[in-house]
Amino acid sequence: MSYQTAGSVAIIPSAVMKGYDGLSLQNALNTVPGVTMESRGYGGSQRINIRGSFLRSPFAVRNIKMYIQGIPLASPDGTAPLDLIDVFDLRSIEVVKGPAGSIYGSGTGGVLLLKPFLPSESLSVQQSSMIGEFGVHRFTTAVSVPLTKKLKLRFSHIFQENAGYRKQEFNRKNNATVFANYRANDRLSYFGYLSFFDGQLALPGGLTLQQAQDDPRQANAFSIANNASLYRTRYFAGVSQRWQIQDQMSLLTSVYYNISRKENPYGTSASYTRNGFKEESNDGSGARTEFQWKLPLDKEFDVTVNAGGELQWDVFESTEWTNAGGRPGNFKYTYNVDYFAWLGFLGTDIRWKDKWLMGLSAGVNSTRHAIEAIGLNANRTDSVAQFDPVVLPRMTLGYLLSPEWSLQGSVSFGSSNPTVFEQVEIQQFSGTTDFASAGALNAERGINYEITLKKERSNRSSWQWSGELTAYHFELTDAILPYSALRVFEPTGALEDFTLYSNAGSTKQQGVEASLFGAWKIRSKHTIEAWINGQWTYYTFNNYVLGDIDYAGKRIPGMPSGTLNSGVSVNLFQERVVCAMNHFYSSAVVLNNSNTQKSNPYNLVNARVDIEVFHSKNNNWRCVVFGGVNNVFNANYTSFLQTNAAFDRFFNPSPARNIYGGLALFMSKGIH
Repeated sequence: MSYQTAGSVAIIPSAVMKGYDGLSLQNALNTVPGVTMESRGYGGSQRINIRGSFLRSPFAVRNIKMYIQGIPLASPDGTAPLDLIDVFDLRSIEVVKGPAGSIYGSGTGGVLLLKPFLPSESLSVQQSSMIGEFGVHRFTTAVSVPLTKKLKLRFSHIFQENAGYRKQEFNRKNNATVFANYRANDRLSYFGYLSFFDGQLALPGGLTLQQAQDDPRQANAFSIANNASLYRTRYFAGVSQRWQIQDQMSLLTSVYYNISRKENPYGTSASYTRNGFKEESNDGSGARTEFQWKLPLDKEFDVTVNAGGELQWDVFESTEWTNAGGRPGNFKYTYNVDYFAWLGFLGTDIRWKDKWLMGLSAGVNSTRHAIEAIGLNANRTDSVAQFDPVVLPRMTLGYLLSPEWSLQGSVSFGSSNPTVFEQVEIQQFSGTTDFASAGALNAERGINYEITLKKERSNRSSWQWSGELTAYHFELTDAILPYSALRVFEPTGALEDFTLYSNAGSTKQQGVEASLFGAWKIRSKHTIEAWINGQWTYYTFNNYVLGDIDYAGKRIPGMPSGTLNSGVSVNLFQERVVCAMNHFYSSAVVLNNSNTQKSNPYNLVNARVDIEVFHSKNNNWRCVVFGGVNNVFNANYTSFLQTNAAFDRFFNPSPARNIYGGLALFMSKGIH
């Protein structure tokens, strides 16, 4: 138990991520109870739900913070650039569930702490090629080079493309990354991160239930005719410094800069609100520092003090036209948003007799949005949204029942500021030719009560097991929720259906999460690992009124009441043969606020086998062939559900059963 555990924490190791096709993080993240990752097709639009964080994510990853080796990746509004990250570059993922405002600032969903593969101590090369059904091609290369005793580099490149299961669902990406490690001396080291991403994906549009049943591979006709798609480039550069000031005192400091450019023709109909051509740009920079000081007072009592802060600047620009066959049509609006956000935090852990742990911490953060907007008829509105500093405390109390068993309870507070999309969309559609004040939305506020019983892995030589059981109760007030409003579009006089956002009410989010893991070693050459993870949730609107309709007591749409993930991995002959099979179950999901529409529950099974066909005597060369089957039993399901969708287009059918296979080569120092 430690102060850095800002909530329930799960760690996904590389071995788990390798048990799937590697096209995305979806299957690996779905092994964590309380976390659901959704994607529209393989490699398409992605969305992550950590204990209900998706409520404000009709697409993309929002209300979640991301860090890599201490370097912030998410924008100040909690929009995370998940497309920068590939399974191939990750050693593990640490998932912090629930509000973590006492350390990470704005955001009530959670935090992803990414641990990359660092450069190796010797020259090494890894290359993998894979092909699969529905036009899947994936090629990955990584080279680690020790330039000097102090400086080591890892270069990686990923190319991936997919013709798509549905029409107008293709996607393609190029991702080049450099990781650098520089160890100045025993106390001072640096980590460098440089990444380039270039990608495009098509948008097939949602289907009604009848359409999905008649032909799940079809796309919306307007989406095809107008090339609904997204083209994006990203550049990211960051450096972190770790300074071990004294044996008990350390400082981690990071700085970064990022650039993003996007073109986005979209649309599902000729309606003004259902089509458009967007051009967006984003330039951001920031810094973060974390200080830790361990104070051993005596044999039975010690204190750890943590303090730090974070600064972020962002400039976001967007211009939209109507979509004229995949090209810009008539002008709709343009806006520019200047972000500035800051965070400070201070906390302490107090340990007594290696039995009791009490944690007290608090973070304070503030955000400012300055918006310049021009709408139809050149009508301009400049406005500022200032979110005053808010203090977010966290209190924990833990007791070590035995060397392997512990019990911990916590109370934590969180807040989440509106995203740029929510703020500006209110302005964009307020009268269609005018803009409302940028301060029309308040930040969400949340409080989370949680208790966890945990069993650590045992140290037995032949077998070990671990488990965790968590119950939580989360209350969210000033919830930012979308709603539809009919407005007259002045240029045409047509009645249009606009999506707006408001602090419409409050929610109650209750859940129980459980995980169980076991590992067995057989004759030192074979191992078997098995796990089962599940969650039960009851998420309801506590207070939510739209017009004359009161949704109090209704289930929140999009959240399954239960999920179950299980799997087994068998490693034979010291991992010369690795077989993995995984199962994911999702209960039915409510699709609209009135709870009158539901999806069907489904079971998804995936399997993979890796076989080493050659290795050199000293293991400098290794060759592995692999293959797998996704959706073994050909389930009909939708991973990416559009809740409260217009015209009941809730469904984005996921791929049917498909196979893939490939070849991987591993080479290390000593090869000439």
